[in-house]
Amino acid sequence: MATSVNVFDFAEKHPNAHLVLAEYDSREVIPEGEPTRLQVLMRLVNALALPGEYSGMDKRADGAVRLFFAKKRAAKRFADAVFAKATVKEPGWASQSAFAYDQGVRKKIADEVKASRMIALAK
Repeated sequence: MATSVNVFDFAEKHPNAHLVLAEYDSREVIPEGEPTRLQVLMRLVNALALPGEYSGMDKRADGAVRLFFAKKRAAKRFADAVFAKATVKEPGWASQSAFAYDQGVRKKIADEVKASRMIALAK
């Protein structure tokens, strides 16, 4: 199962990691009491039980949540789950993909996380 690591420690441990960008409209406000974009995406990482270490940060000024994965397999499985597409790499990343994060995607992720929890409880 994936292990969350502080973003600064992650960068030091994994200088050539895999990046997945969740791009959003930075003017969109998340209602009070709702989980942040980063929290929603981290819940999906956990629900997918991805291998290796990961981290993330929300760069609101850029309108993107940046998720970092130590293992290529984890980055690919996460990218596939959110229908991310390969993009031109920024320097320093082993691979990079991106997807549009909007209310529709947020709902699909929440539904997938809920379904995975129900499956886990049934075991």
